[in-house]
Amino acid sequence: MSFVTDIFSSPKPPPSPDYAGAAQAQGAANVETARVEGRMNRPDVFSPYDQTLVTDLGNDRFAQTFSLAPEYEAQRVKQVGITDKYLDTAGNYLSGLPQETFSLSGLSAQPGLIDRSGLTALPTMEDINTYAQRVEGDYITEHYQEYNLNNNKKL
Repeated sequence: MSFVTDIFSSPKPPPSPDYAGAAQAQGAANVETARVEGRMNRPDVFSPYDQTLVTDLGNDRFAQTFSLAPEYEAQRVKQVGITDKYLDTAGNYLSGLPQETFSLSGLSAQPGLIDRSGLTALPTMEDINTYAQRVEGDYITEHYQEYNLNNNKKL
C-alpha cells in the first residue's frame, strides 16, 4: 500500500538552499580569481630599450624591477652628467650674488633718466574723429567708384 500512497500523495519539498554556504564559497572563489588575475596582469616585459621584471613577494605583494638596455643606460648616465654640470655652474653663479635682502630704499628718482621715446599723450577725441572721417571717406569713395564702374558696364 505504501506504493499506492507514494504515487497519490504530494511529494516532499526539496531542502531549502544554503544561501550562507553558497555566499562563502562564492566569496572564496572570487578572492582566488582576483589573485590569479593579479598574477596574470603582472607580466615581465622585454623590449629593445628596456625590461621590466615582476617578482612575487608572497602575501599578494609584488616588486617591479626596471632596467634600461646597456646603450640607453649609458645615454642616461651622460645626460645626468651634463645636467649635474649645468647645476654646478648655476650654483657657482648664484653663490657670487649678494646674499642680503634687495631694497630700493637707497635709490632716488631721477626724472632725466626716464625714457620718453614712446607715446607721451593719448589722442584727443578730435584726433579720433578726424581719423574716422578720413577712413570712412576713403571707403565710400572706393566703393562708389566700383558702383559706377559696374553700372556703366551694364549700359
